[in-house]
Amino acid sequence: MSSSADPQRETEVLRLQVDTFYQVNRFISSIDNLEDLLTLIMQEAEAAVAAEASCIALYDPEDNRLHIKFASGEESESVRHLSQAIEQGIFGAAASTNTFVLVEDAQNDPRWDPTNDKVSGFTTRSILATPIKRREELLGVLEVINKRGGPRFTETDGRLLEVVANQAAIAIENARLVERMVQSEQLSVIGRMASSIIHDLKKPMSVIRGFAELLANPEMDAGRRQTFSDLILEDVDRFLGMTQELLDYSGGDISLQPQEVQVGQWLDRIVEYLREDVEASNVSLLTELEHQGPVHIDADRLRRVVIN
Repeated sequence: MSSSADPQRETEVLRLQVDTFYQVNRFISSIDNLEDLLTLIMQEAEAAVAAEASCIALYDPEDNRLHIKFASGEESESVRHLSQAIEQGIFGAAASTNTFVLVEDAQNDPRWDPTNDKVSGFTTRSILATPIKRREELLGVLEVINKRGGPRFTETDGRLLEVVANQAAIAIENARLVERMVQSEQLSVIGRMASSIIHDLKKPMSVIRGFAELLANPEMDAGRRQTFSDLILEDVDRFLGMTQELLDYSGGDISLQPQEVQVGQWLDRIVEYLREDVEASNVSLLTELEHQGPVHIDADRLRRVVIN
């Protein structure tokens, strides 16, 4: 664990995760049709882990089954609309966990159901599957099949697929949200709010991209690298928080979320976040606070006001 290769490998994994996250978020912010969006998300999953094929099975709580709604690869049309009981197969194994499931030799794995291969004529060698969940609610399973140029998928592939699955969950939730908005005649109000949030997403997406490029610099010291990694992870959490804010509003919850924060530390994080941008523009950023102690504010929303 102490070798110099380990931090470099972790940095490369983080860069891949950020690139994948950034690409999928571009789809989410620009495509409204769920079928088109999930098809592109599957393609991104295949590209990220070098898979031959992929599919998304959506969970139906009424019959307690996972239904393949989207598939790509050879003979994909023949497996669409097949389904599997929630407790069966690789789908079931992934659905019952909070992490990915790696299958190195599908043909000899007792959990594997050969039905899909029999229907499609496809030969499954290895599988990587991960649950699509939103706040512990199962929405479906994302699965990729057969590693290109290698015998099996890796732990790194699993981590990348989890990033894609998290974004697929947001896409599915957003589609459900639109349905609820139309039904409740709140489309115009929440649409303006969604537009505002999408506007708020543009800045952090740009900054994340910049941080990812900086992380690739091998001369960066460990402290600076850790700071950028922390800022990236914080922004990922804020992406999810803004989506949750939109969902809460659609359910009638429009309350602020005040919390106690140390205002000096809070402002320092914003300054660090903006530093690369302002320095690149030859602008000096100075802060002066009369009060450095605790304050009660909705930290995330006020942060967006300051940054924008």
